[in-house]
Amino acid sequence: MPELLAALTGSSTGAGVAPKLSIFAGHDACPMMPVMVALGVWDGTWPDYASLLALELVSVDGEEGNFVRAIYKGNAAGQPSRAEQREITGCARPGDGLCPLEDFLEL
Repeated sequence: MPELLAALTGSSTGAGVAPKLSIFAGHDACPMMPVMVALGVWDGTWPDYASLLALELVSVDGEEGNFVRAIYKGNAAGQPSRAEQREITGCARPGDGLCPLEDFLEL
């Protein structure tokens, strides 16, 4: 989790600017499920093979600061792929589900 936070805040680059893309790979049981549980986005279903949890750093026109959005994509064998935004428990804004970066870092 420290590496993930460093990538979101830009402290991993030393320049204070978040990189355009950071990729972390792991397995379903670790670290994917613990991260999903910690963020409150796990629905109790074991992640399918080749599932994806994406945390996006988002800026919104006309608003100060950055936001974090959690996207989960499960891809069960024989089932169509689907991606859906999951609200991060404890900091999702009503309406769009975005989590202010400062609130995300406190979680």
